Amino acid sequence: MPEIKNTFLKSKMNKDLDSRLVPNGQYRDARNISISRSEGADVGALENVLGNKAITTLKTNLGHLEDSKNNAKYNAIAGDVVLNGLEIIGYFMDVTNDRMFIFLTDYIDSSNDRLSNFAPGDIITSTPNPPSPPTTTFEAKGAACYIVQYNIKSKNIINDYRVLIAGNFLNFSKTHPIINVNFIEGLLFFTDNRNQPRKINVDFAFNDSYELSGVNNPYYYTEDQISVAKFAPFESPSFLDTSNNSGLLDVSNEYLGAHIVTTLSSNTGANGTTFNLNGGPYVITGNNPDIQGGGADVGDLLIIPEQNASGIEQPSTANIGTVSPSSGYTGGAQSVSGVTGIDDGFTVERGGAVQAGLQMEIRVSINSSGNASVQVLSIGPGFQEGDVVKVSNSLSQLSQNLNFTLDKLSSNEKKIELEINTVSATSVTTSAGGPTNTPGAPGQNLGPGTLVYIKRRNPFYEENYTGDKRLLKNKFAKFSYRFKYDDGEYSIMAPFTQAAFVPNQFGYFIGEDEKKTLKSGDVDFFENSVSKVKLNILLPFQRNLIEDKLKVKEIQILVKNSDELAVRVVEDVPISKISNSVSLNYVYDYLSSKPIKSLPEADLIRVSDKIPIRALTQEIVGNRVVYANFVEKHATPDYLRYDVKSRNKTYPSGNNPADIVNRNFTNEFLTHNLKQNRSYQIGVVLFDRYGRASNVVFSDPEQISTNFSNSTISTAYSNFSTDSVKFWGSYLSFILQQPIPQSDKVGYPGLYSETNPLGYYSYRIVIKQQEQEYYNVYTPGALAGQITWSTVGKSAKGDEYNVGELLPKYDSIGSFSNISLQGDNINKIPRDLKDVNANDTDFSSSVLLFNRVNPTVEAIIAGTGVLAPSIYFNVQNQLTNKKAQEVTSIVPFKDLGEWAKKKGSLFNGGRQQTSTNPGTSLTDDEPTPNPWYPYFLDANDNTVFHFADIFFNATKNPFIATIETDFQIGVQPTYTNGSNARKRKAIEAAWQSLAVFETNPVESNLEIYYESSSSGLISELNQDLAVSTGPFSLVDEASNDTATGDLQFFANENLASGEPCTLYFQAFDINGNACADNTNTITIVEVRDGNNQLRNSDFDIEQKSSSGQDQRLFRLKTANVFAFLEGYAVNESYTFILEVTANGISENITLNNCRLSNAKPIVSSIFTHSDTGPFAIDNIPKLSGQIDGAQYTNLLYPSALSSANGSWNFDILRFSTKNGSVDTQRDELEIICEVYENNTGGGFTTSDFFTVTNAKIDGTPVPYPQFCIVPNSSNIQQYFLNNPSVNFLVVQGFRIKIYDANKTDTGNVTEFPQNNIGATEVRTIVFSR
Repeated sequence: MPEIKNTFLKSKMNKDLDSRLVPNGQYRDARNISISRSEGADVGALENVLGNKAITTLKTNLGHLEDSKNNAKYNAIAGDVVLNGLEIIGYFMDVTNDRMFIFLTDYIDSSNDRLSNFAPGDIITSTPNPPSPPTTTFEAKGAACYIVQYNIKSKNIINDYRVLIAGNFLNFSKTHPIINVNFIEGLLFFTDNRNQPRKINVDFAFNDSYELSGVNNPYYYTEDQISVAKFAPFESPSFLDTSNNSGLLDVSNEYLGAHIVTTLSSNTGANGTTFNLNGGPYVITGNNPDIQGGGADVGDLLIIPEQNASGIEQPSTANIGTVSPSSGYTGGAQSVSGVTGIDDGFTVERGGAVQAGLQMEIRVSINSSGNASVQVLSIGPGFQEGDVVKVSNSLSQLSQNLNFTLDKLSSNEKKIELEINTVSATSVTTSAGGPTNTPGAPGQNLGPGTLVYIKRRNPFYEENYTGDKRLLKNKFAKFSYRFKYDDGEYSIMAPFTQAAFVPNQFGYFIGEDEKKTLKSGDVDFFENSVSKVKLNILLPFQRNLIEDKLKVKEIQILVKNSDELAVRVVEDVPISKISNSVSLNYVYDYLSSKPIKSLPEADLIRVSDKIPIRALTQEIVGNRVVYANFVEKHATPDYLRYDVKSRNKTYPSGNNPADIVNRNFTNEFLTHNLKQNRSYQIGVVLFDRYGRASNVVFSDPEQISTNFSNSTISTAYSNFSTDSVKFWGSYLSFILQQPIPQSDKVGYPGLYSETNPLGYYSYRIVIKQQEQEYYNVYTPGALAGQITWSTVGKSAKGDEYNVGELLPKYDSIGSFSNISLQGDNINKIPRDLKDVNANDTDFSSSVLLFNRVNPTVEAIIAGTGVLAPSIYFNVQNQLTNKKAQEVTSIVPFKDLGEWAKKKGSLFNGGRQQTSTNPGTSLTDDEPTPNPWYPYFLDANDNTVFHFADIFFNATKNPFIATIETDFQIGVQPTYTNGSNARKRKAIEAAWQSLAVFETNPVESNLEIYYESSSSGLISELNQDLAVSTGPFSLVDEASNDTATGDLQFFANENLASGEPCTLYFQAFDINGNACADNTNTITIVEVRDGNNQLRNSDFDIEQKSSSGQDQRLFRLKTANVFAFLEGYAVNESYTFILEVTANGISENITLNNCRLSNAKPIVSSIFTHSDTGPFAIDNIPKLSGQIDGAQYTNLLYPSALSSANGSWNFDILRFSTKNGSVDTQRDELEIICEVYENNTGGGFTTSDFFTVTNAKIDGTPVPYPQFCIVPNSSNIQQYFLNNPSVNFLVVQGFRIKIYDANKTDTGNVTEFPQNNIGATEVRTIVFSR
């Protein structure tokens, strides 16, 4: 037949024309074809298109896969897994690699929003099987969720697909199809608008797939591992090691700062090796690391500084040659200590010539005979052997002058450092002695009053420390860390620590430090002593598990210095380096190494993750994943309820939980302190597990506790009284009063759980504090008052000038003060240079000052109330909370007036003036004078003038700042009589001790909340709240405590409904204190028995009283009647869950081991044969009689019971029983009666000669629970057959036992007969042939 060939070169389908009219090259219809568009010979040819292939075995094979896993994992399974409901909810075609990824589930979320229900897991039951492990049974398959890779070109149907990931954690639902899936660089990204966006590394998932993992976990098996937003570390590293010791270590200094400053009472022993210390208990000025440890220890360093507290050079000694009162000393016995010479009542002559400016401290003692002795306490440089010291009585309180000769001198002008060998209560000994004239010479004993320091040996000193000892000296470094994950992503940074800073000497001024600071304006010792930092990082999983659980590959240690914006990387720690431990803690030793790199700028501002909570779709744009139609963040609660308070750190010695927390806190932040005179706003930011943050949440302003502040608190200046050693610093205390809620407004995610992975998981405390930089201004004292003069002169040539008219005066001492500015203080209190002209020398300053240390106090001679000669101290300012001091004038010293330029120039061109009353008035014939520079007349020659400076370094013309104040700051110079030294000190009093001011802080306009180091898990915070002041346990009247055991529970089957079954109990907190809240409530949440059945209706709870402290007491009582029956150990074993509310906090407390107790069965209406009775169990017949020649005294029947035709037809006893329950419906259940005997005397056994029945011997039935005891005739007959020579069977020790609960409780048995006091008795029964 003819063959027709058509070529469809036009590649066109034409269904418009009639089939007969379709042109050549076109076609009417085609299926599963493709037209070749190649340029070869077959262009236009039709080719078959590959068709679809039905995967008919997938559901079945997945079911078999689940069955095989269940068989391997569980002891038993209830049935095969059937997955008929599986549907594909999304897919992705990886054309390049000829594979397809499909997403399957059989779960449908039926909640109203189709989001609230989490895909359920498999149902597994566990049955105890002691001593073996529990038996686990797979009961039913939960939601089936799978990600499957299908290989398109596979020739083997078995290898067509591989199950990469499976588990209900995928939380797929048919209600939320996966619309967009993207594949980039080996990563498969997908989102379903139900869960957070996710991704997997296909290679990792394929090589360690769910299908091939057996009973082990596959590569991906939790939400943490597949979420795009990675697990965010939530807690800053701690400065406490795992033993709660400080991790801020000084390892580069062999000795710590001096912690003891005292003086010698004497220096004795061979070569002066014993140093007896004054004061009994040592003067402790600071101590670490044991913080409160007291005195010296072996190995500490004893230091004799170059100068003592008075500035006199030491260590020096002098032996006195000759002591001679001038003309026979007659002053009487007396002792004068501490006479000091700076031209101060001393005249030192050498070869008859007076030597000026020498310094010495002596002690003078005069006995009753008038003989004087002098002890040199310390002696400065410049003396020579043979010098004659003449002591004037002007200061020494001697009635006459006293002279002595220096016979021998010993001096060492460098400080001495000696290691302590032994320690006693008031002394130490060293290997070497005191000062020597020449190296190797024997030590000389030091005089009493010699100043000594003791430095503690540093227990952390590392002689061969490899770190940079100086790196952190001038840095305030804070540390953090972040995780690097398997696909190269980094988590957000953990919160940073506080600054790793502990100042040298722990911040204490010791010895000459104040004088040095006074002169320089700088605190030169205030550098960081920390050279090694132990960073204790609390990991979310054990170290050996964290790589598997979170896919962490590195921990990156970060550091940020306070003066830098950059965050730098200290080290990338491979996870393999830390995975050798099951500990949750990783302690990183920072050895002061320089950073290796800096983080990019984008990471610095990444304080939270921006990955959406849910996204409908996604796409790849420019090698980036972009999400659309997304929900960005969780809702934030309107308020939380918390209080804020400023508190002082403490270091308690107790071991209750609160003491331990406070002690550890002080250990961690030894010298950290809260900045005072500031306003803080404290907020809380909530984070989910993956780093998404809420807005800042504040405290509800309408629910603030008494004496506490809400979110905003102002911290006033405060002082630590006189004990600076035990002032550990202050801090802001955050007290959560109500738990962070599980539910709140719409969009609030709740709290994290496995079935709520996006709930809020952690918290961080943030602080807004806009008062930023400020300066400490250290000045050489302060001069109180306004400097003024009155130079009216004299009215006539012969008149005298009043000295008060010639010297500066100091008025309004409570309103003005003056300080000398030198060094950097000029920049700290800058002059305002606006709106001034070139000739101005007097400026104001916009800087406000706050006086913190006030140099106002002179020392008082003990017991006299008299000011010590020219000795001044400073004190904490007790009036700091007054208004700030305004700087009204800054002027060079020499511009204070003409007088300031005339130091050293005598009045009127240098001509010496005369005085008829030295130090009081002057006479001259000249006209009105200018004011004089402050001066005093020589104590020994009133024609000699001495000039003194009222400001430190006045000759260098420092700037003098005048400040307005509303209280006295500083000392007022005075003009006084006495020695030259005292006169000078009186004028120079204003700069003898250090003053400290703070400048007002710079106010920032940026309202930024700064992250603190206070952070943690919400679950732990809520739990801490519940256990701190709220109920932690219940304690009953017998002191039984649920924290350590069980309450006394005495529910019994004989209790009527409404009877108490516990003692009264009340709520106690975690510290073991009763929750002192009369509004406590305790309610029953649920009662379950051992079958897990609710038994709430069987019990009630009652309060002891409605007023007073008895309102805190509650007890349980019955609300039903009970019966103690077989199975009681399960059926009548109760677990109570009580909701206890105390101090505004509710907590569920569980009562375990509450078991119903058994009452003994009750026996009544006892009858003997012939219905004789009734008897009670304590008056059953007890008869005497003689049988077969034997006398018996406890016979139940007086004669032998004889047989009739081989049967003994007697009703031995008949009686009624109850099981002890008051439940009339169940009081007759499960009663068992047994007869015992002790016929052989070898012990009671069940008798073979009696039968317990429910019928009389004549067959008449008796109603249960009545019992009849009748003879077992067959056994009795057999006895006689076995013993043909015996005519009587004597059954001794006859008694009856009644059990209940089907004899499953043998501890509560009723035995009878009994005597009248309840003791068990026996009876004897005799049978004859």
